[in-house]
Amino acid sequence: MTLFTKQFPANIYAIAFVAFALFLTSCSKDTIAKSLGYICDNKNELKNLKTLTDVRNNFKIDIPENWKREFFVDNYESRLYCADTTKELNSTYTFDLGHYSGKLTIDEAFIKKAKGIATKNKSAEILNSKIITLNGKPGYCIVTKSTNASFAYQTLQAYFKNKNDSYYFFKLDVYGSENMDTRFCEALNLLENSKMN
Repeated sequence: MTLFTKQFPANIYAIAFVAFALFLTSCSKDTIAKSLGYICDNKNELKNLKTLTDVRNNFKIDIPENWKREFFVDNYESRLYCADTTKELNSTYTFDLGHYSGKLTIDEAFIKKAKGIATKNKSAEILNSKIITLNGKPGYCIVTKSTNASFAYQTLQAYFKNKNDSYYFFKLDVYGSENMDTRFCEALNLLENSKMN
């Protein structure tokens, strides 16, 4: 028996291994949802997903096959708009992800401008805003609450800086007041699992 074995019995190795495994599982990935204070359990994972790629190959995203979806393309943007139209509006959300030409600098001037755009509806109230990161891309996110006619809704807008003087913009509209966090979590999970080139 070596000196090392005498000082550290075999059960110490097992305890150290278990402690290390617990440490690794407790260091979960920081997500946009966590950054914004949403508690997501991912119990309601979407099924029958289909991978969609924009026509310029700037992003790929998995969405359910039965969702209504539309692509928009011009010289400036390549965008996907989608929603689950099989549900009532207050049980689902609309999802808009696009790649845009143009330089994005996340500084005080940009944040002021983004807040102005997010609150152009006079009933809009800022609930949260943060500088965030998505898959290594720096970004800025703002969440607002508004009222339109007879119903309330919340909007999340997020901008992500990209290489080559381009950026990504994501917009999420969640209508009504039931299961807001669940719907936000579901949509943010789709976004976080997308691939942005």
